[in-house]
Amino acid sequence: MSVKEEDHEGSQGPKSPLSSSSDEEEKAAYGALSDDDIDVDDEKTKRILAACETRNIDDLQELAMSKGGFLSDANRAHAWPILLGSVDSWGSTDLDGKAAADPVPGAKGEAEEDWRNLPPHRDESQVKLDVDRSFVYYPNDNSQAELNAKKAELSDLIRSVLRRQPHLCYFQGYHDICQVFLLVLPAGPGRAAAVSRLSALRIRDFMLPSLAPAVAQLRLIPDILGAEDPALRAHLTQTEPYFALADTLTMFAHNVRRLADIARLFDALLAREPAFALYVFARMALDRRADLVSSQYLAEPDMLHFALSKLPQDPGLDLDAAVEGAARLLAEHPPDSLPAWRRRWRGGGVSRASALRTGRDVEKCARGQSLADGRRFFDLQLRELQRAERYEELRKRYDTWPNRIAVVTVIFSVAAALYIRKGPGFGFGFRA
Repeated sequence: MSVKEEDHEGSQGPKSPLSSSSDEEEKAAYGALSDDDIDVDDEKTKRILAACETRNIDDLQELAMSKGGFLSDANRAHAWPILLGSVDSWGSTDLDGKAAADPVPGAKGEAEEDWRNLPPHRDESQVKLDVDRSFVYYPNDNSQAELNAKKAELSDLIRSVLRRQPHLCYFQGYHDICQVFLLVLPAGPGRAAAVSRLSALRIRDFMLPSLAPAVAQLRLIPDILGAEDPALRAHLTQTEPYFALADTLTMFAHNVRRLADIARLFDALLAREPAFALYVFARMALDRRADLVSSQYLAEPDMLHFALSKLPQDPGLDLDAAVEGAARLLAEHPPDSLPAWRRRWRGGGVSRASALRTGRDVEKCARGQSLADGRRFFDLQLRELQRAERYEELRKRYDTWPNRIAVVTVIFSVAAALYIRKGPGFGFGFRA
């Protein structure tokens, strides 16, 4: 892969770039740089920190998409919260999600109460099971005691977010996302604030009590492929797009096995609209076209499904190229040009309150939307799901062969009555 590995272990976050620091401290914070990259990366780091200082989301988006993304966790510790809107205009943690307001410095929101005093979330037993099997691929140089401490931190992070937003439903794989935030962002309330806003405003579709919104997102991937490569899309129709479920649910954190790589990918995913993850997956599939259309998969849909589900693990994957290619795909085939996007939600389309729609403008989402907005969107989606479930239940109940016979009988009886009353012309002037 193209992204350089860096030392992520043993750091609780860098000092603020807005305060003075020695060259040695900066080198330690930003990670080791090769002789070939040091000049370019130093210049880019200055641009990243300048954009963070001015809260310039446009510049951060551009920098996140360029080679290497934000380059280091020290930079990400400042950039990610800005992209998510979890810091206010004073640079303080914004726990209650009102990033657009200008709070009084030092004021505390209600959400700052100790989460441990809140009622347990209904999914905490599943959280424990998933946390117990976390940190499989990274960090890989920690002792068991250090890993146990990280697991305890991860459990606290997830439970604090869920207890503050008890309407959200935990899903398996959420811990993979939170694991990345735990290792990249420094300890403190800012970490939970960032994950809270990500959950409510960016990945909300996956935290509803049904997989239907997630499946609606998956339906966009064949449309993206069809717009770019109809032949590949036709070839892949032999398998449902569930092959991308693990990657879309977890922002690729489940399958990308190096922390430096997934952190770089998060740079791009947080800087772009939520649908960008679908375009990244489509780009990965397009780049593996020759392999995917090979004869070995023609009669083996299960093998094709497996190959597609492991695309992010390709050792030859160039993440920078995938990000750049996905950006081109999105520009040429935006979400609102895709058939599945325009389909009615009752027909499996994207909900009007989906995070894919409400989060399209990253700056508006970061600065203009609160956790309360996230709850409002959640409730709208939930009502749509409930209506769709009732509709499907009624359809299954009445769409049976006896009921079809009954409906035909009623229609025939009504038609016969009209015929008898108005004559064979049905009132069109042909009466005898």
